[in-house]
Amino acid sequence: MRSSPAGARVRGKCSGQARSVLQDPCLYDALALLEFLALKNLYPTWVFGVQAQPFGAHCWLQSSDILLNESTEYAGQFTPIMTV
Repeated sequence: MRSSPAGARVRGKCSGQARSVLQDPCLYDALALLEFLALKNLYPTWVFGVQAQPFGAHCWLQSSDILLNESTEYAGQFTPIMTV
C-alpha cells in the first residue's frame, strides 16, 4: 500500500494528536471524507483494523492500494478485520 500526497496533507493537521480509541477521531474523519468523496461519485473502501498489544482499533479509507487519510506505517500496525 502507498500513501497519497493529499493524505499526507490531511494527516498533517492531526500530527500532534494522541492516538487512542477515545481520542483518535478516525471514525468521524473517515466518515466525513467518505461523504465528501461520494458527492464526487468516488467510493473508496473503508477499512477497520485492530491490534492486540496494546489493544487498539483504527479505520481508514483506501482506493486500491492507496491510503487516502492515513500513513502506511500507522495503518500497517493494525490487522484489517472488516471492509465496507
